[in-house]
Amino acid sequence: MSVELVQILEKADDCIEAAEYDLKGSFYEAAVNRSYYAIYSCIVALLYVTDTFPKSHKGAHTKFNELYIQTNILPINLSKIISENFNK
Repeated sequence: MSVELVQILEKADDCIEAAEYDLKGSFYEAAVNRSYYAIYSCIVALLYVTDTFPKSHKGAHTKFNELYIQTNILPINLSKIISENFNK
């Protein structure tokens, strides 16, 4: 696993830890924000392994859907969950 990929996944892990901390402290908006960034980091990691480097969140979501949802590698409801989290 490349150093860059490890760093992306560590960022996701840090966001999950922060989301858990915020949730325990009843900082719900912050918890949702951190959980979104954990998800986003995982999307970036998936795209990284396909040598895809989008320049925006929307670009990452679009390429993720194209490469993993529309090809049925991942279930379609996952895309809906990610979109709902982004909107919150």
